[in-house]
Amino acid sequence: MDNKLIGRWAHIMGAIIAIIVGLEECLQSVQFLTWVVILLGVVAGLFSVTDESFTRKVILYLGLVATQDALLNLVGIGEILTAVISAYVIFLGPVVLTASLKAGYKMYRG
Repeated sequence: MDNKLIGRWAHIMGAIIAIIVGLEECLQSVQFLTWVVILLGVVAGLFSVTDESFTRKVILYLGLVATQDALLNLVGIGEILTAVISAYVIFLGPVVLTASLKAGYKMYRG
């Protein structure tokens, strides 16, 4: 199986599970699924982030981190949106960190 295909599937599954974790977080604790999301984030960071998409992922991550708490002010759906965005940030954190480490390794390796 192609590494890019593995990375794409890890990204898709991580995003879907992150949404589920965010929705469930409003109701109960889902610690096991959070670890699954983190693991899928590492796999996605290893296999699906290319040099071209790296900057977009970092900007997406920073934008979501900066705005997730502001969503609490939306009446009615603010808590749900914040929980979903927070879970997606939990997924994107390992993606960006793994891709950053991979890019640093490539840069200093020569």
